[in-house]
This record gives sequence, C-alpha cells and structure tokens, in this order.
Amino acid sequence: MPSTAFNLRTFDLNLLKVFDQVMAERSLTRAARHLALTQPAVSNALRRLRDALGDELLVRRGQSLEPTARALELWPAVRQTLAALQASLSPQRFDAATSEHSFLLAMADATAAELLPALVQALSAQAPGVMLRVVPLTTRDPRRLLDEEQADLAIGNFPAVHADLTARAQTGDNVAYRAHRLFSGDYVCVMRRGHPCAEQALTLDAYCAQRHMLVSFSGKPFGFVDEALALLGRTRQIVLTVNQFFTAGRVVAQSDLLTVLPRHFLDATGMAQDLVVRELPFTAAPIRIDMLWHQRCDTDPAHQWLRERIIHAGSSQSAHDTFARRCCTCCTEPMKIQLLSDVHLETDPAWRATPVPGVDLTVLAGDIGSYQPGSKLQDEMFGLQQFSPLHDWPTPVLMVPGNHEYDGMDFDAAHQRLQAACAALDIHLLEQAVWHSPFSGQDGRTVRFVGTTLWTDFDALIDADAPLTAQLKSREKAFRSADFYLQKTGTTRGEAPFLAREVRAQGLHCQEWLRGALQTPFDGHTVVVTHFAPSLHSADPRYGMTPGTAGFCNALDPLLQGVTLWCHGHLHAPSDYRHHGCRVVANPLGYARKGEQAQFRPQLVLEI
Repeated sequence: MPSTAFNLRTFDLNLLKVFDQVMAERSLTRAARHLALTQPAVSNALRRLRDALGDELLVRRGQSLEPTARALELWPAVRQTLAALQASLSPQRFDAATSEHSFLLAMADATAAELLPALVQALSAQAPGVMLRVVPLTTRDPRRLLDEEQADLAIGNFPAVHADLTARAQTGDNVAYRAHRLFSGDYVCVMRRGHPCAEQALTLDAYCAQRHMLVSFSGKPFGFVDEALALLGRTRQIVLTVNQFFTAGRVVAQSDLLTVLPRHFLDATGMAQDLVVRELPFTAAPIRIDMLWHQRCDTDPAHQWLRERIIHAGSSQSAHDTFARRCCTCCTEPMKIQLLSDVHLETDPAWRATPVPGVDLTVLAGDIGSYQPGSKLQDEMFGLQQFSPLHDWPTPVLMVPGNHEYDGMDFDAAHQRLQAACAALDIHLLEQAVWHSPFSGQDGRTVRFVGTTLWTDFDALIDADAPLTAQLKSREKAFRSADFYLQKTGTTRGEAPFLAREVRAQGLHCQEWLRGALQTPFDGHTVVVTHFAPSLHSADPRYGMTPGTAGFCNALDPLLQGVTLWCHGHLHAPSDYRHHGCRVVANPLGYARKGEQAQFRPQLVLEI
C-alpha cells in the first residue's frame, strides 16, 4: 500500500480506539462486540485508518488477523496514550464495600478447594456484594476463554502457555496476556490404606504393574505421567479416566487403583486419613499454579482488587505446600529477610550472591542487571537466573525493578520482558503489587510486602514555603542534573526519550498507587520495597544535598508511619536508620571500580 502524508488536523482520533481493540482481539467480530459497534463499522474504520497511515496494519491469516511490522510498532504508543487519556478524563474507582460486581473464574476443583475458602472469607469481610462464579477448567490452554471473555481469570497449571508467553516476550512479540505465579508444588502417587503397594517405598516396576486412574481435563487417556514413563520405555494400564481430582480421590480411597494428585490437594479432599501417599518412582514436572488474565483487564481497578485477594489466598497455600518448614500461625521465631540491590551484573556477570543460611525470603531492591550500552550480560533474563528458586536458590524471591532494568529499551517493552523473565524463573515481581508472605513475624502477625520502583518527583529539595517560581527553579535544576545521565541510558517510551519529566510522571503515578496500597486496612506488618529512596535521610553522604540527590531520593517521610520496614536501593551507599517508627534499610553492592563494594553486607539479615 503506498504511503501517504499524515495530517493530524484531519485525522479522526476515534480510529485509534478501533485499532487498539482490533490489535488486542485479532478479530473484527470480538472487537466490534467490545466496542458496541457492528462488524461492518469496525471494518470500515480499519479501512480508513489503513488509508490514513498508508499501511495494511492487519492482514488475514486463516481465522485470525496478523499485524504488520508498522502495526506492532504503533500499538504500544497508541495503547499507552489511550490509557493515559482514559485515566485523566474519567479515573476509575472500585469500592469493594459497596460493589455488586460479578467475576467469572475458571479453575480445576483441586485449585478451587484450596483457594476459595480464604477468598470467600475475604469477600465476606471486605466485599459482601461481590459475586464469584467458578466454572470448571477443561483445558490446559485457557487463552481462548479469556479472549472471548468467557472468564475474567483462569487459574491452574499451564506449562505450555507459560513457555509460549515467555518465548514471545523474549523475542519482542506482543503478549496479550498477563500471569502471576500463586504457588508451586509437586505430584504424588495416592492409594488407599491397606493397598499392597502401601507397605514399602514405591518402585517403578511395582507402579507400572498396577491398574491406574487418570485425571484428564480433556478426557484423553494419556497424560504427563505417561509422557514421563514413555521416556523410560515404560507404560501403565489406565482403566478409568475422570476430569476431577476430587472424584479421583474418592474412587482411590475405595478401590485398588492408583492415581496421581497434587500434594497440596490431599488435605482439601477430606479423605487424607483414608489415603497413603508415596513419592513417584520417576521424575515428573512440578505443578505451578498461575493466575492468567487478558491484558485488557490489567489496569481495571475491580480486576486488580480481585487479583490481590487471590494472591493473598494463594500465599497461604504456598506456605502450606512449598514452605512447610515454618508454621505461619504458631511460629515464635522472627521472619528473616536477606536484602541486596544494585548488583549491576552488566558490569560483572560472573559475580555470585551467597544465600544466607536460615533466611525465609530474599528481597532484590532493583538494578540487578541491565542492557545499557556496553552491557556484558549475554542472557535474556537480566542475570536473574542465580536468584531463581528453580535454579536452587533456597528461598522465595521478591524483586522490585530498578531504573537500570529499563536501559537501552522501550520502557513498556522492557517491563514486559522483565515480567516474562521473573515468571519463567519463579521470582515474584513487585511493581505496583502486594505480596502476602506465607511467614509471620515473631509476634505471630502476618506480613505483607508492598512494592514499586517508586521513581522520583524531583521535589525532595524543594522548600514548600518558597515562592512557586523558586520551587519550579529548584525542580528544573534537578531535571538538568538527571538528564545528564538519563540521556546516556537509551531508555525510550513511545519512541521519545525517557528523561526527567517522564520519570517524574511515572514517579507521581507510583506515589499515587503506593498511598492507596498503604491505606488499605491490614492487621499485620507492612514491608515496603522500592528502588528509589523514600527520604532524604538516605542521601549519599558523598554528594550531600545537591540537585542530583533529588534524582535518587523522595521526601515521602509521612508514608513511613505505620510501616515496619522499608527496603530500598538506587543509592550506592548503605542505609540503616529509624524514622517515624519505621526501619529503613539499603544494602547495595555498587561498582567495584568506584570502591563501593566494601560497604556491602553479604550476610545482612533483617528480622520482623
């Protein structure tokens, strides 16, 4: 299609809304339904946009529409602009206490049995008018359900989906879905008490000689166990296939059949006393329960609220199944946290962190690795592999992005890439997110982690009593100081350089989210994790109160009230002080060439 000169004065901006929806849905029919338009109207709008931009934008490939390179280039900027405009003109609010919202969830019975009791309790206390509808999960790939709005969320073990989304994100393809790891576990062989195989450890020969029941959502009599056996040149006899774990547990308890169940499901069956568990005599993939949703719901306040409730419910299950070495409700030991930040693996990819024995959780406060010009990182995972619980790191890991994780890339593309990397490595990414710990503090109270990069508003050094002109002049000095360094990072957003003014806008957005999160009632300990510092008390003593300091520190001291612990990074100078009753700690590694690593405390343990 020949290119044409673009004229914004005559351009119909409504076409961009249609373009955004068609890109998200890859279907004119679904886009039309979402926009409350007829399909011919959507088709006509797309034709007009093609004519205006001189590009096909989307072309038919079988049953779906495939975007052109130009469309993929345009979409992030269009989506960001529309979202910002929507937020500015009609900011959405969700009042859980008065809402009568209805949510549709798809999950298997085993997952529902684990999550729903805690979720229903939360709804009864916080949102008595909200209704949940749970439908059976009948597939290991629920993306079509989400595409067609047959479910708001799908929760389950989706290994193939996870692998596909990770691969797409790593190659820069658009990813229309978001995922969050709720908890991990493993499968075990289950049989009735008194079964002949229950008297000793289960061998492979004994396992294959028995009659089996298979749980299959699709009804196909072949599953992951059979795939694992095939690799060993073995088979088993399946005499019954069901589509519910609960049914499987009931049948096994009253027969000589063997079945394979998630370990975390046994207590929820109510039949644990009638069952015997044996480890599988072969290697099987772990079960990882993810929450999956469509990106169109990502910023919806009601959807965000529900996801936070589900994450909370999932964290208690994670404690029960994966980290059972401590009891969340009766432990009198303090919760122990290992903190580090500003590792900058792009300068030394061979550097290795050492896990501190006995800690419960590791917190990474940003700037772990980046792809800035000259980066020595060769992987696609920001150097995070060494911190992955899947790669033998012994604790759960929380990470807040630093500013340098966005170096050399488009801001939103970098964040999507970081999300994919953390999901693939079973690291919990805390960017404007709350994570409820499976471990309690020493006093038995629960602990929540509230995380965001935070960025900065560049106003830390402004005198609030000074005239407005003086305040603006102070901010401009801070802008100029920051831009000197920001121009070198190569970060962009929507094809524009991501400089001080853009950082300030992102910082104000993070501040608004953080205030809201901290105002949410919580009867326990709150730990805040940010990359940028919350207070000038964290300022680097090497530089003092210069304009550049406003690019590292905020003046959000009132937010410290009611917070037990605030962990941050960014400044390559350690901090450990109390202010407004909150302990503020930073433990950066820093750069070896500047002599900053001598102050790093590799064995630092923070206790709650």
